[in-house]
Amino acid sequence: METEKKYKIFPGWIMVVLAMFVLTFVGNFMVQATTTANSLMMKDANTAVNRTLYGLAFTVAALCKGFPQPFFGALQDKKGSVFVFRIGAIVAIFVGLIGCHLINGSGIMFIIMYGIGSGVIYMCSSQIPTAGVVNAWFVRKRGSAQTIIQAGTIVAGLTAPKIVNYVVKTCENPWYYGYYVFGVTAVIGLILTFFIKENPEKMGLKPDGEITAKDEGRLAKQALSKFNVYVRDLTGQEAIPYKEALRVPAFWMISFAIVAGTYCNNVLQNPGPLVFFDYGYSSDFVTTVMASRQICRVVVIFLLFYLTSRIEPIRIMGVILAINAAVLVWCAYPTNELCVWAFYMVCTASITTYLVVGPVALTNYFGKKDAGKIIGFMLLLTGVIGSLSSTLSGVCYDMTGSYAGSFYIFAGICLIGAICSFMVRLPKKLISKVQS
Repeated sequence: METEKKYKIFPGWIMVVLAMFVLTFVGNFMVQATTTANSLMMKDANTAVNRTLYGLAFTVAALCKGFPQPFFGALQDKKGSVFVFRIGAIVAIFVGLIGCHLINGSGIMFIIMYGIGSGVIYMCSSQIPTAGVVNAWFVRKRGSAQTIIQAGTIVAGLTAPKIVNYVVKTCENPWYYGYYVFGVTAVIGLILTFFIKENPEKMGLKPDGEITAKDEGRLAKQALSKFNVYVRDLTGQEAIPYKEALRVPAFWMISFAIVAGTYCNNVLQNPGPLVFFDYGYSSDFVTTVMASRQICRVVVIFLLFYLTSRIEPIRIMGVILAINAAVLVWCAYPTNELCVWAFYMVCTASITTYLVVGPVALTNYFGKKDAGKIIGFMLLLTGVIGSLSSTLSGVCYDMTGSYAGSFYIFAGICLIGAICSFMVRLPKKLISKVQS
């Protein structure tokens, strides 16, 4: 094809890698750096933040990561992914380099700077704008491209805590130097946004590298036949508008499957290690297993890169949720070390999968026209419903003296999510029509 003569590598892959690094330097570094810096802040005898305000800030952050998502989704559909990325980067620069000093003497400012600030930074650098870049540049290989985005979480997870610890110790332990770290990396992320092209048409290209109109029909048939993945954009049908999408059962089934995935994420954090500490497992052993999650994440990312353009992404989600349900039942009473390994590895696989599958499955099914708003509403649902998991775990423990009950409930949610994943009816007749 003509693109192969002009470009050795299709520029879409470069745009996806750039989006990955923006997410890494703006969003992922913020999460990792503040986790370390906030812990150090609470050890500072001069801090104005008490435990109540500290917990309230996290609640505000969770709400800010959820409720404004439809707004930012609509903003991305109207203004583009780069615009949303830049909002997140600018807020991160302000919070990281200036806002941290306002926190020093005021607990309320901690709620504003960390609670609201981190929520906005996360929203403007994560699934909505990254999915926008992927959807603009890819159709057949949308799943593979979305998988690359998640590689940034590994980069940040491996490097950010070490960088923050080194900087803070070198500078004689002022906690706000941890904020400086993501403030500086956000500057790098902001610079990278100026190299991202919003869509292939600006370079005279088509998604996936197709540039001639006469090739589109043939390539669509070939792609659908080879990959066996339903993609509305390849069927010739118009995208389903946002309001109409909310009336389609498939939206709610996909969303519930993603909610189940968020519960796998939340259960890792809370109760997570507390379950195994209660059963006498040492902190050294548990933290070693936790550190090994990055290896699992790499393996899952490689698998998803290959599979998501060949197998229906929502079906992949169903399989991993079914496995997760079985593991949660097994780990409710962890009788051996294998339970700990299974818990962390399978939950990590579920987290990585839902972060890829959510945006891809919704865009494949409904089309990319209103994808930002549709994905944003899905993230609102998952954020609000998912936020209940920690409270549920605590209630179960206080009532029974064990987290086993919450594990059984989460296993049930995963099982229902798996059933929903397999109940999503994909319009195969449309595929047959295109292929014929």
